[in-house]
Order: sequence, then C-alpha cells, then structure tokens
Amino acid sequence: MTVPSGPRSATEIRDYLIGQLNSALRRPGMFGGETALRLLLDHLVYAEHQDQAWEQERQAMASRGAFTSTLSRWSPSGTPTSTLSSTA
Repeated sequence: MTVPSGPRSATEIRDYLIGQLNSALRRPGMFGGETALRLLLDHLVYAEHQDQAWEQERQAMASRGAFTSTLSRWSPSGTPTSTLSSTA
C-alpha cells in the first residue's frame, strides 16, 4: 500500500472539516463541547475564504449580547480580552 506524500488538497481538507463539524454537532460532548465547535468553525470558514464573513457575524452576535462562554473571552478580532486569575 502506497501512502501519498505531500499536503492534502483543499477539497480533502474541506470535506474532512465538514465531516468533523457534522459529527461534533451531533455529539458535542465527545468532541470537547463548545470550544471544539468554535475551533472547527474557525478552521472551516478559513478554508472556505469566509473568515471575514464569520468575523462580521461574531461581531454582530457580540453587539447583541449573544455571548457564549467561549466568545465572551475573545474580542471580535479573535484576541483574548481577559485572562483567568487564580485566587490565593
């Protein structure tokens, strides 16, 4: 059996991400919950050149106060807005 070398095609990557997202939506707990969904969406929209549209949607959700536990820790540009502090 010959293993192909080199990077996978864009179509293969997109199909893989769609399959993973589909599985994660059906069983989010098995994939890591909301964080896994967010990562899969981020990667898929990047692969599909829709990252700017996704960023605009995230900003619209933030402006409506539709934060989730993941989105609330991140600014619309994708950078952390705060860090978790430990109490001593």
